[in-house]
Amino acid sequence: MKLSVRDGIATLLVAAIAVPYVGFLLRGEMPFIKDPRGMSATAVVLGAAAFLFAGRFSNTSGIGLAEIGLAILTTAFGVLTVLLAESTVAYVLLAVLIAGIGVTWLVQMVHHSGVLGSGPLPTQLIDATLVPRRFGAVPPFPGPPAGGSGTKDPDRPPRGGACCNRGTRR
Repeated sequence: MKLSVRDGIATLLVAAIAVPYVGFLLRGEMPFIKDPRGMSATAVVLGAAAFLFAGRFSNTSGIGLAEIGLAILTTAFGVLTVLLAESTVAYVLLAVLIAGIGVTWLVQMVHHSGVLGSGPLPTQLIDATLVPRRFGAVPPFPGPPAGGSGTKDPDRPPRGGACCNRGTRR
């Protein structure tokens, strides 16, 4: 896959966060951004816009789920940063928010560019033999217990009885 124009615009939106942030750190303020609350609010709005604008959401691959999870965590952390912007840790929270936006953008661009191949998530459970057995809690195979107390399978012949030749090998 190649990066699209939408990915380019998302990159510009992330740059529109990074440039004022650097200026804010160097000068203490930027036009329209006078304090940490203004910078964090700008970062949350532009970061969410960048994520949504890049699009191509995928909940069927691991990296797609990582994208969505990072975006949700970063947005929630951004809201927390806006709420705590007048506290003594405002600059630390703001730095973590900007780093989270950068990581989310990077994962999204790697996914969209196809650099990391991400196949679909497995739809079946992990084989029971790979699950560690502790104190006999995991049966050696999935299904009913060995006593035959499970439901009967119509495609399987019954155990014992007239269909089996006892004493001879098959």
